[in-house]
Amino acid sequence: PWNENKPTWLVHASDLQVGDVIYFTPSTVDFQWLDTSGRRFEIAYDDRGSRLGIPRRPYLPNEFDNLRTIWDALSDHLTSTQIHALRNMIEAKREEWGISEKSKGKSKTFRQFCRDAIANIEWKKHNGKYPWAPGKNITKREWLNKWEDYAVRGWLDDAIELHMQIMKEKPKYEKWRSP
Repeated sequence: PWNENKPTWLVHASDLQVGDVIYFTPSTVDFQWLDTSGRRFEIAYDDRGSRLGIPRRPYLPNEFDNLRTIWDALSDHLTSTQIHALRNMIEAKREEWGISEKSKGKSKTFRQFCRDAIANIEWKKHNGKYPWAPGKNITKREWLNKWEDYAVRGWLDDAIELHMQIMKEKPKYEKWRSP
């Protein structure tokens, strides 16, 4: 409403009444690997607050829990080489097949490719369990559905970029497996 020159009032939350219309701007978090000084100029947003060039960003703060969940599973069950191979395979096909942010959920072939890539990577056991272990109250099929969605949406790529490139984290699997 602020851009439409409509009259608006700022009131304290205790002054709200039933039927009042509330406008708010949600908090969001974004990140960018600044490997060159000019990279900061790539960070731009449209009128709706979506990132130009990477519309899946910025994230709502509670969505960072998903990125952490993704990283924890990757970190506990895969090596750096496997993580990079998985990411590169999915992102290369996304680019090769021209999967855009708008069409990503509609391509059944890309969805199946992501699912197969995740299912066929050699997941290692951590504490004797795979990430879809029965103790986590999720079947392997449900887990694959969720991870297929993470890959298609680009969250898998973002989790890896955030933790391995920006935060310089190493997979925990490599730490606890080393002598």
